[in-house]
Amino acid sequence: MWPRAARVAGVGFVVTGLFLRIVRYLQDRSLWLDELQLSLNIVERDVAGLLTPLEHKQAAPPGFLVLERLSVVAFGDAEWALRLPPLLFGLLALFLFARLCRERLPPIAGLVALALFALNAALVEYSSEVKQYSVDVAATTLLLLLASRVADDAPTGVRRDAWRRLAVAGAVVPWFSHAVAIVLVGVGAALLLAAARGALGWRSVFAVGALWGGGLWIHDALFAGSIRADEYFRTYFGPDFAPQPFAGDNLRWYARKLELCLSTAGGGALRLLAASALLGVAALARRRERAALLLGGMVVAFVLSSLELYPLRRRFLLFLVPCLLLVVAEGIALVAARGRLGRAAAAALAVGLLALPALTSARQVTAPPTKQEARPLFREVAGRILDGDHVHVHHRARMHFDYYAPRTGLAPTTVSFGRYHDPDSLHELRRELVAGTTAPRTWIIVANLTDTERAHLLRTIETLGALTDLLVEPGVAAVRCEITRR
Repeated sequence: MWPRAARVAGVGFVVTGLFLRIVRYLQDRSLWLDELQLSLNIVERDVAGLLTPLEHKQAAPPGFLVLERLSVVAFGDAEWALRLPPLLFGLLALFLFARLCRERLPPIAGLVALALFALNAALVEYSSEVKQYSVDVAATTLLLLLASRVADDAPTGVRRDAWRRLAVAGAVVPWFSHAVAIVLVGVGAALLLAAARGALGWRSVFAVGALWGGGLWIHDALFAGSIRADEYFRTYFGPDFAPQPFAGDNLRWYARKLELCLSTAGGGALRLLAASALLGVAALARRRERAALLLGGMVVAFVLSSLELYPLRRRFLLFLVPCLLLVVAEGIALVAARGRLGRAAAAALAVGLLALPALTSARQVTAPPTKQEARPLFREVAGRILDGDHVHVHHRARMHFDYYAPRTGLAPTTVSFGRYHDPDSLHELRRELVAGTTAPRTWIIVANLTDTERAHLLRTIETLGALTDLLVEPGVAAVRCEITRR
């Protein structure tokens, strides 16, 4: 049981985390490409359609897609409705992690872990994006909480309802989170180790394992297997698969990915995070069940990556954040246990770990980052477009047009859509712009370009005719020109 001062501080960190996530949600930014690709599937399909392979090279757990569709049916297809399920799971994850810290960690270590979780910029961001990653975090945290109650309490006797809750959660959550299947391997390893030392009954462990294994097999056969078989998946994420052999220059890749895991979990104080994590691993050396529970998921993720089954990219590593923060907390607890000097060192470590995440969170509130602000751009184009104007949509802006044009009143007389081509090819761009229309004026809408690519494209357009209007928003732009036809 934490003392009252620690409980009050914990509530303060939870309130701070809630504030950051809700503020980010209420900033109501435009959907960006990654969100749009999934959102168009959600708004254009019914529930049955969402259970078939998605368009636009997208994949998401069926349970998450159903919740998204229910939100759209209930509240409409505006950005806030699409982002509502991720927000709710982001808030749920915060409450679950606070409960986990309070139950399984000493006060100073638990408060540092909770503060890092509350202030984590990636968790705040993905709590209001139309993607499933906040569900991954909530599902992982739930399993850690329930599994800790079973494995850690095994020596004094496990209540039957704790077993039931863990069994049901392990069977249900993979339908809402693909990544949580990796966590289940670590949970299963922890339960097997507890059974091996006689703390748990083999029959119960095998029964739970059979339930989970059967559910994962059905889920894989119906949904996840098709993702792995997709050639685009292997090609696009090729650099994020672990190289073989585990030696030589390839070790640098593994070092970079471990650094990515730590930075995703705790922000920018990498050396302090690494030191705390190493101390945490040392503290877990004699607690095999807890080591398997907290480190098993990361080990399995790297193994699957070496088999080209799971790419180690930042957003796909978010589900490991609860595990890694608990490992860091174990290291802080080890330091704090060394008497008065140890507690002072742990306090200094906490300040160092929390300083940068706190500054980053403050910037998120006062100067919120943006990616692709298509909504105001399309509204402006809709207000300026004249009768007879033609609209040409760059191939990277197609998703933005499909979602925002009908929602901002942009209804041009004629529209053409670009196809992928060499950005240096003036001839191909001219052919796209003049094909199928004799309109005197053409609006060209572009998105998802770097500043360099956009500048190059605008210079190319200037060679095709006179520019009469230019609108620029973060990540998107529109230009009106009079194409010289020859």
